[in-house]
Amino acid sequence: MQKLIIIEPSKSGAEHLTFNSLVVSALLLRAPESTCLAAAKSHYEALGHPSIAFCQLPIVSIVKRRFIAKVLVEAFAIAKAFLYAKNHGIRHAIVLSLFPPLLFWLTLMARLLGISTTLILHGELEGLVDSSRQRITSFGYWVQWFFKGEGYRHIKCIVLSEGIHRRLMRLYPAAAEFVSWANHPLAKPNSSSKAQRDFSFATVGVSTEKKHGQLFRQLADFAESGQHVAHVGMTEPELFDRYRQKIKFFCSPGKHLSQDEFEIALKRVSHAVFPYAQSSYQMTVSGAMLDAIACGCKVVCLPNDFAKDLVDAGLPVTIAANLESLLRPIEEQTAGNIPWHSFSADAFCDKLLDSFSVGARVAE
Repeated sequence: MQKLIIIEPSKSGAEHLTFNSLVVSALLLRAPESTCLAAAKSHYEALGHPSIAFCQLPIVSIVKRRFIAKVLVEAFAIAKAFLYAKNHGIRHAIVLSLFPPLLFWLTLMARLLGISTTLILHGELEGLVDSSRQRITSFGYWVQWFFKGEGYRHIKCIVLSEGIHRRLMRLYPAAAEFVSWANHPLAKPNSSSKAQRDFSFATVGVSTEKKHGQLFRQLADFAESGQHVAHVGMTEPELFDRYRQKIKFFCSPGKHLSQDEFEIALKRVSHAVFPYAQSSYQMTVSGAMLDAIACGCKVVCLPNDFAKDLVDAGLPVTIAANLESLLRPIEEQTAGNIPWHSFSADAFCDKLLDSFSVGARVAE
């Protein structure tokens, strides 16, 4: 295996940290002596691999998403990681996530320094089909120009499901040679997933009044009837103040859960509820939903393309007809028939490494 640098220039939510840990750990097991990690110090320490080469990057906190600061800091982080790679004879780079305004900066660095680069595309793709996310400060604006300008010709891109790849190719068929797909890896549940579940229902993710207002009112009614209900994830201060007496919030406003805190919270939940509308999940995956499956929760969500992709792939997801039916108890969902190999970190890494041999486009 040739020398490889894994770059994580963004500080992501807990579900993205799970993704990073699965992918990075699998890559490091294959060839730790030829692999380098460029990331925040906290990411490196969480992996427990002090013997591997490490390039520390500056990171803008997830709770301080100031646009200009984020652009400047992450542009510096990308440049630092690529210059480190060039100086250490590393010819291959895997970028685990990227602030979309820096897509062209990434391709420029890859071309100038002659480093074969594979980028994993996440939720930023949703902006391609959501007109409300196409302002200059929105992710969709930059992703749209990246595809219109055919920036993908200079790096290899991977999206996180076959369904997303199929829908993306309908929009940009010329990108088929340069964009591939791999299933978002799923951690296998362990015995602790069968622990006592003391919360009947919990919403999961970033809560907002628009998306969660009605659902929180229903949860509050459940609490009054004696059921224990919760929210796992970040939340708006107004919702927190309004419902904190009835709903257990695992995260205070302005803060985010660590990876361990996120998993511990999910393992206390019976039904994990995701009010993701069709308009929100056509081109992105929910790492939080996959984490809930891995933690043994019964996953319930509204109809959307990503949920249908999971059902088609054999994962245990219940699609409710409408918002009112999200909080109805469901029968046991069995994980016995999950195609674990298709969703393993090893299978994901196979496709990552294949990307270097079958088509990463770097300036000659």
